[in-house]
Amino acid sequence: MHFARQCWDEGRHAALEMRYLRSLGGWKGMYPISNLDWSVVGMLDSLAARLAVQNRTFEAGSLDLGNLAISLFHKQGRDEQAEVIDGMEADEIQHVRYGNEWLRRLTDAQPRAVLEIAQAMAWLQKVVDATQRATSKDIPPDDHARQLAGFSSTEVTEVVRLHKAVLDRSTEPGSPRDD
Repeated sequence: MHFARQCWDEGRHAALEMRYLRSLGGWKGMYPISNLDWSVVGMLDSLAARLAVQNRTFEAGSLDLGNLAISLFHKQGRDEQAEVIDGMEADEIQHVRYGNEWLRRLTDAQPRAVLEIAQAMAWLQKVVDATQRATSKDIPPDDHARQLAGFSSTEVTEVVRLHKAVLDRSTEPGSPRDD
C-alpha cells in the first residue's frame, strides 16, 4: 500500500506541476526531464536497495530542495506555488518515513539486507560520478523534515556533517567546482 500511495502521490504531483506550468504559458516538453533517478532505481534488484536509493536518498533529497523552494517562492511573491510545494513536501515526508520504517524492518529480519544497501549506495555513487550529475551540494539538508521522515538525530547530524565536508572540499584551492 505504501508503494501504491507513493505512485498516486507522484502522479498527483506531476499533474499539479503541469497545471502550474500551463498557467505560466508553458507546455509539456518545454523543459527536458532527467529520468536518471527512476532509471537507477529500476536497475536495483532488491527491495532494501530500492528503498535506500529511492526513498532514503532521492526522496530525502527532495525534502531539502522542497524547503528551499518554498522559501524562494514566498520571497518572489509566488505564494500559490509555495503552497503547492508545501503540500507535496508533506507527501514526500511520508515517502521517506515509510522507506525508513521498512528498511529497519528488513534489516532486522534479514541482516544481509545491510550489504545490499551498501552495495546499492556504492553503485549509486559510481553512477553519479560517471554521469557527472550535480551533487546538489549547495542545497542544505532540511533537519526538521528529515526528522519528521524518521531519520534519527544521529543520522541527521551525519547528513549535515557530510554536507559541510562537501562544501568545504569544493572551496579548497584547486578543487573543481560542481556547477
